[in-house]
Amino acid sequence: YWVGDGYCDDPKYNKEACDWDGGDCCQATCTMPDGSECDNIVFDCLDPTAADYGASSNCTAAAPSWIGDGYCDNNLNADDDPEYNNPACSWDGGDCCADTCVEDTYDCTADFYCTDPDSPDYGTNNGITDPGATDPTSDGNLLIIIIVVVVIVVVVVVVVVVIVVLKNKTKTVTADSPVRAAHQSRPTTMIQSVTVDDVTFETGASQGQSADI
Repeated sequence: YWVGDGYCDDPKYNKEACDWDGGDCCQATCTMPDGSECDNIVFDCLDPTAADYGASSNCTAAAPSWIGDGYCDNNLNADDDPEYNNPACSWDGGDCCADTCVEDTYDCTADFYCTDPDSPDYGTNNGITDPGATDPTSDGNLLIIIIVVVVIVVVVVVVVVVIVVLKNKTKTVTADSPVRAAHQSRPTTMIQSVTVDDVTFETGASQGQSADI
């Protein structure tokens, strides 16, 4: 299905056993299924018999058929660079600017993200966001999120430990109170002197008790 369709596909097709993707990967041998000339801008000619053997394009989009199909592909590649919407790929074959988009598989009614400086629509954004600009799970943002979560967890743990310690101290003070009260309520001995017939007697009695003579 992909061999000989006019687009240089995955390397597994661009080999001798598949006739170098049916000739699709060399500009000198590529033809569209209807016999017309290929306008594919992605090529990697590995056919040693082709006139342009060894030539390759600067555009390395994974799915060349997406270029110029009437839909703006603003995907990022493994290096976080635009895979289709870049100068080498002619800004996705013009798909990402309203004034350069040409209807093909799609009708150019989807969102645009125009980064072609030669386009009068340059800088306009009709709904598509930069896929790397606001991603909350990007490395920097993810690190910040992790740090915030760790700080929150540590604060919660510290608060819980403080509450537990305070509760234990309160229980200890409450448990000691009856002992102190009992200690404070112990009777005290009062010494009284009584003189009878010029003889002095000292008597002792606990507080709250009467001294007997």
